[in-house]
Amino acid sequence: TDDFSIKSYIIIAIRELITELPFEKITIQLIANRAGINRSTFYLHFQDKQAVLDHLTNQLLTEFVSHYRQPINTIDVQNLTISHTTYQICLHLQQNSGFYKERIDDLKFVSSLYTVLYGALTEHIKNEALVTFTAYGTIGYLAKWLKEDCATPIEETAAGLQSIGEYGYNNLQ
Repeated sequence: TDDFSIKSYIIIAIRELITELPFEKITIQLIANRAGINRSTFYLHFQDKQAVLDHLTNQLLTEFVSHYRQPINTIDVQNLTISHTTYQICLHLQQNSGFYKERIDDLKFVSSLYTVLYGALTEHIKNEALVTFTAYGTIGYLAKWLKEDCATPIEETAAGLQSIGEYGYNNLQ
């Protein structure tokens, strides 16, 4: 097994464990057992469990924000892109809901999420107040959905998020 595979197994292990247990209850031994490695091998790749969580967080936030980084050229394309974007974001959250539900109450995580979202939104929206409002509004809207176990159908959630975004863009830009 090469280094990339071992690191991947560790990431997959914490990704699974975080859906089963609060982060505080996850131990290096649990991660190692789930990854099929021993503790000393774990420490060859990560300093501690926080380092693994940080790595996973960066990976997922990069994926999350990648949905905003699509070219927008015209109003028609923009509306199509917003629809596609909001659906993809909701799908990403639903597929990683265990991770996001565990992390959404962590202020440091929310701050990181805000920072990447703000950066992506400024590529398309020039009004700074609107970018701030949209970023925090998106986080709040999606946090509520996550805390309700994504009970509202994804299409409905995406449509709600899109209508909020379109209202702000059309009225405040």
